[in-house]
Amino acid sequence: MRPAWEGGVALRRGVELPDFWSVNAVNIVTSKYFRGAVGTPQRETGLKQLIDRIVKTYRKAGEENSYFASPADAEIFEHELAHALLHQIFSFNSPVWFNVGTPQPQQVSACFILAVDDSMESILDWYKEEGMIFKGGSGAGLNLSRIRSSKELLSSGGNASGPVSFMRGADASAGTIKSGGATRRAAKMVILDVDHPDIEAFIETKVKEEEKIRALRDAGFDMDLGGDDITSVQYQNANNSVRVNDEFMKAVEAGSKFGLRAQMTETPARIEARRSRRPSAPQTAIPRAAAETASAVALSSSVICLQGPSPPSPARAQTAAVASAAIGTVDSHSIPAGGITARVRNEHLGSAMTVWLSILSSCWSM
Repeated sequence: MRPAWEGGVALRRGVELPDFWSVNAVNIVTSKYFRGAVGTPQRETGLKQLIDRIVKTYRKAGEENSYFASPADAEIFEHELAHALLHQIFSFNSPVWFNVGTPQPQQVSACFILAVDDSMESILDWYKEEGMIFKGGSGAGLNLSRIRSSKELLSSGGNASGPVSFMRGADASAGTIKSGGATRRAAKMVILDVDHPDIEAFIETKVKEEEKIRALRDAGFDMDLGGDDITSVQYQNANNSVRVNDEFMKAVEAGSKFGLRAQMTETPARIEARRSRRPSAPQTAIPRAAAETASAVALSSSVICLQGPSPPSPARAQTAAVASAAIGTVDSHSIPAGGITARVRNEHLGSAMTVWLSILSSCWSM
């Protein structure tokens, strides 16, 4: 064995692993990253095989592309990389562990950004591309705002399905495909612009499905994660995110309406920027200073949440002002006295401010 492998070695569940690794680390590596069918000679049987498969592949590529000044440098690179992986100084992402050094396509990026246009051909290409990305162990995300809304017409005269409808097929695909052929599910994200006419339906998707979960569970169905009946629930395999622009944020501050923009026709409507399901939600605009000091805008599934310095009390409930389409109630355990709790991060893309709104199935119990 190379110097990197000096130390204790233990046989755990029939595989060779370092005796200083935790049970959790052992379980992850053996269940997810060992390649080859279980019970066949092709199955990897130890961490040395796994690390050698990756490290030697990278060394070979470096030598073929003249990355090393000498064979000695290549040898040092191999030893140091193996040592770092063995002693958990760092770790590669899952696609590297899944794919490098195998006959599989050498897909090593963790995430891919896709695009979809307002055509059936493009939507079906989206399904295929995303499925192949999931198969290789990576995640994918895309903005669905180019797809015309359910309030617009098709050239044939019928009503369009809208992006929320097409999300069902992609969500089912993500729930079915096991990333890398292991037990990890696909990582998926979908985004819709805040001025898309279907924005409210988009935000409410998880809320309605979670209400279904509670109803079916109370009726005796197995709705636990991995249960027999949970597959009937939709929209559970993606992080749903809303892209917020300057016009919307200014409308929130002013307490005014902002326009929804159809893809193919005129603007179909203008809605209140502060609108939420709960009529008791305070209608106070968030001070600009509070918004500027917020440290993250995180979009995850169904409601907008903020994090920043503890503002004075009525600002505690001012989250609702930014959460124009917020649904449900923030868990009261997550709300510190006198402060906003949710997470907010601002990222500027040109003139637009992208806001990832952490959406929960419940909101604003303050």
